[in-house]
Amino acid sequence: METAKYLVTLLGRAGPYRARWQARAERSSTGTVHQGAVARVLAAYLWDSGQVPDTDLDLPRRLKDTVSRALRGRVLAPVTLGWFIEAFAMTAVDAARLWAIYTGTVGVPAARSQVRLQFHPDCPPAAVWWGVWASTGDPQPVHQEPCALEADRSVYRYVDTREGHTVGFFWRWPE
Repeated sequence: METAKYLVTLLGRAGPYRARWQARAERSSTGTVHQGAVARVLAAYLWDSGQVPDTDLDLPRRLKDTVSRALRGRVLAPVTLGWFIEAFAMTAVDAARLWAIYTGTVGVPAARSQVRLQFHPDCPPAAVWWGVWASTGDPQPVHQEPCALEADRSVYRYVDTREGHTVGFFWRWPE
């Protein structure tokens, strides 16, 4: 419920998130987050990212119920939260706060650990990302962000060990 409240606050506040869904609103919304417009933003993200074929023209209508449940705090699955974060290009700070509220780690003293990965100097990857998966067996992360290799061909990240998610690096080798 708290995650939904914060998500509504972010989407309703003047700024880039609100502007993104307002650009897809079919009619003017007076102060409230327009669920249909938000569903269209999520659909555009899912089409553009290749997660759903762009021939699925019924997607925005189907997502409207998902958006409604998420924004009212009834059901917000980790994958759906990831869609909101990615579709609205949320800042790292806003994304981290949403995940912290979602996982219940807001206000909890952090137990931090470093995750570090180093590649052989002769075999660096083409790209590296940090990912958050909803559970261990999930093939795709619900959140991902690109990482830059350090001079020694390493990447690292400090994580809260109480996150409650599977986290780690993934990469693509050069072709």
